[in-house]
Amino acid sequence: MMVCNANNAIMRVTDAAEFITLWTVSFDREAETATCVDSGHGYCAIVRAGGEIEQVQIDGGPPVGVVPDFPYEGITVPFHPGDRMVIFSDGLAEQQGSDTSEMFNFERVIESLQKSGGESEDVNRLYEALEEFAGGRPWQDDVTIMSVSFDDQ
Repeated sequence: MMVCNANNAIMRVTDAAEFITLWTVSFDREAETATCVDSGHGYCAIVRAGGEIEQVQIDGGPPVGVVPDFPYEGITVPFHPGDRMVIFSDGLAEQQGSDTSEMFNFERVIESLQKSGGESEDVNRLYEALEEFAGGRPWQDDVTIMSVSFDDQ
């Protein structure tokens, strides 16, 4: 509901060509879940405390500010103490390599995160992997990366 309200508010104060991509998450520490809503952002991984890495896939919806009264819906996923949620923009996933039209893609995200030990390292490893993959080529889009977790304290 929050994203639906934000969508309509943004539509009232912006031009038709202005929009916001957004990944919204609400953590329920007691239930050990995360409820995620994708508004045109599209990329999220969960690094489990045991080391497994999962892609969070949501049908999602358009960016905020594009379709009036769009019924954004989320999904709820398990999110336990020690898990990390890594959210990133299409600028990371869709960056092309230095000598190919191949994109960075989710497999490289998983590879980059496999040996990471925490939130800051998640972000740093992904930026370093992107720089190496791009091979000095300018980034084609802005890149945003965030990693969050909670412990049982």
